[in-house]
Amino acid sequence: MTETSLFLRESTAEAHRHAETRPLNRALARGEISRTAWLTSLEQHLLLYQALERRLDQLLITHPAWAAAFAEPFRRRVPDFKADILDQGGSLASAPLPATASALQAIEQASPEAIAGMLYVSEGSTNGGRFLAKGAARALGVDLASRTGFRNLDPYGDLQPAKWGSFKTGIDSIAFSDIERNEIRLGADAMFIWVGDLADQIWSLTETAASG
Repeated sequence: MTETSLFLRESTAEAHRHAETRPLNRALARGEISRTAWLTSLEQHLLLYQALERRLDQLLITHPAWAAAFAEPFRRRVPDFKADILDQGGSLASAPLPATASALQAIEQASPEAIAGMLYVSEGSTNGGRFLAKGAARALGVDLASRTGFRNLDPYGDLQPAKWGSFKTGIDSIAFSDIERNEIRLGADAMFIWVGDLADQIWSLTETAASG
């Protein structure tokens, strides 16, 4: 049987590509994202990760074997998002945009396997995050090494390849059935769709405000 990590990489490739090519994400990669757009993105992602990590806490109680992939505290994203938001003078209790509200509802209703798929996308984002961090540093006018305002993009620094490798080893060690793996894929696809939809909403909102 194909390893779960490889199955997910191949089966979610199109959804991943769609999320990466949104105008907001391209602007971030070029270092051209506005501070307002970046802060809005941080605030909305915090809402999502708070909900996702609450579900993770429940999942680890009911699925203790999943700890191999998901239990390490350093994989939590909420602390970095909070720190980045405070760096930028934002709110830790912002109102959800429509895409975020839809995602929050979906997270509450998702199966454990779908949550695992969302967490796969979260951890996988640290691969491209190291590249995006360079764009964020340029856009925010800060030193790359400081990670001020964009800790969430590059949480591991030079340890990122090893952290990603250990995550893949952990998820591959779990005996998922074909049905469960397909449900994980659906959760991962849903996360990519949310990322793309949110990026488009933020882009529209901030570009409209800037042009007005």
